[in-house]
Amino acid sequence: MIIIKVIFDLESGAFRNPVERRLKFNLPPRAYLNWLVFDRNYAFLTGGFKQITTAAKEAGTDVPHEYIFSSPITITQPGYVYIYLSNENATPVEVFFDEFKVTHTKSPVIQMDDYYPFGLTFNSYSRENSVAQDFKYNGKELQDELGLNWLDYGARMYMPDIGRWGVIDALTEKYVRFSPYNYAVNNPVNLIDVGGFEPIKPQAGTASGFVAFLNNTSTKMGTLTGGNAQNAMRRLGQVEYSSGRPLPATTGPFNTSKDRYVYTEKGGWLDMSHVMFYAGQAYSNKERKETAQKKYDEVKGDNVAISAMGHQAYYQVTKDAMMDPVAEAVQTGYQQEALDAAGAATHSAYSYEDLPSDLIGAEFGANYFDPNSKLTMGEQLLNFLNSYGATDPSKAPNYNSLPEQDRKPKPPTRTNRTTKPVYTNENP
Repeated sequence: MIIIKVIFDLESGAFRNPVERRLKFNLPPRAYLNWLVFDRNYAFLTGGFKQITTAAKEAGTDVPHEYIFSSPITITQPGYVYIYLSNENATPVEVFFDEFKVTHTKSPVIQMDDYYPFGLTFNSYSRENSVAQDFKYNGKELQDELGLNWLDYGARMYMPDIGRWGVIDALTEKYVRFSPYNYAVNNPVNLIDVGGFEPIKPQAGTASGFVAFLNNTSTKMGTLTGGNAQNAMRRLGQVEYSSGRPLPATTGPFNTSKDRYVYTEKGGWLDMSHVMFYAGQAYSNKERKETAQKKYDEVKGDNVAISAMGHQAYYQVTKDAMMDPVAEAVQTGYQQEALDAAGAATHSAYSYEDLPSDLIGAEFGANYFDPNSKLTMGEQLLNFLNSYGATDPSKAPNYNSLPEQDRKPKPPTRTNRTTKPVYTNENP
């Protein structure tokens, strides 16, 4: 949004002979503050003007200056604003402008990327002087060294400009009808290449290692406190839809962390992508419950207020007020596993660490994380993981048998349809 302000002053002599008729009717000179808005291709979008008045006419005394303000101008797309002052009288009239000022209130949007189906960007926007967010299409990191503009999927580099991989598919014998360089079987609208597999040895890390990763994300999430940490927690639970399937909107980059999988003595293996997503889900559930509880208490027993609210709305308020934030988040986790098992990602459905990670993450979000704490989000997370006995991954009973790489399309080596951790002393 842009607001333009200018101060002007009129000399008394300006209203004598040259504009005698306009003065007779006390009309101001034709002097204006003008603005024109164009898109990035210089196509005109909108514009406006503000004419001065006679309020600041000099009459031999020190007349206060007049301020002119434009209406707020909302900029909806990248482009240009042309702002100028004009004096359009047919005969000379002295109009003095001073303290010309443009106030630019920036959008909360720091970066925006739109994508073609195969991942090529268009209509991209990045705020000046902002830190670049390199995790792009499908949450994969952009590799722009030497102008390559590849996306790092871990096993292979992807070239979104041509919709092809840089090397052949290791499982090409299973898709003999398609090129070994194809992406998503040439159907990126309905199919997507995602992570979400069982722990693998190269990504078996430590709690402190994951917190260090969190501290160095583009938003420095792990270092945040107070309201900033609270907003980050809300973002963690956000979802986006791909082919009708809900996917985490924020935690995609966590899939690439070398410390993605953390072993704990009480909670077994934890997939930190799951932990952080369901922490965000549970925290949002907690806030929804608190809001609903206040509303429920206001109208409880007041039939008139309930009737005015509407029975459907009252039912929803009651349901949210009675909700268990942790259980609600875990239920979402069960639904996700069921979707995976139904065909969305059969290779990772009910992997042994998934549901326990969902529960432990939900506990952190709803019952442990405190936005009023003096500790950063990362420090709170580290303390929480240590309470579960976070330790060196080599101490896990199955460490030596961890796969060296993702087993896709093979199923997990062990499945678990409960939230009870496995590979612990209680449940080896």
